[in-house]
Amino acid sequence: MGDSGTITLENGILTYTNEPNGSWSTPLDEIGIIAEATNENGPFGDDYFLIFVSNKSPSWFEASFYASNREEFLKTLSSHFGTLFELKLTTSATFASRILWPPELKGEPLFEYKKAGLFKNRPEIRSDLLT
Repeated sequence: MGDSGTITLENGILTYTNEPNGSWSTPLDEIGIIAEATNENGPFGDDYFLIFVSNKSPSWFEASFYASNREEFLKTLSSHFGTLFELKLTTSATFASRILWPPELKGEPLFEYKKAGLFKNRPEIRSDLLT
């Protein structure tokens, strides 16, 4: 799958470093939703992601599930929020998403998938989550 990057949470800053595909950093206190999502890119590309939705705008950050330091990151994230982040899409091979946090949205889908060409789907955050 190539380089899947590295994800860290230090001093309240979420950072994903992935030189070939883009890196990002954002304060954890600006995250309103945490989710998991899959697509149909496997086995030749990353197909499973952790999604972080900003509460400052209707945008999101994604980090490959296969990123190095993922287990340590999830432990730190769980400790911060006082909840266990149970990932349940590990066997999905299609377009799917599932909210992990906040608790009142846990288990609900994050994305609606819109057709974007003959063989493409584009994820969009559900409109009811943006209000």
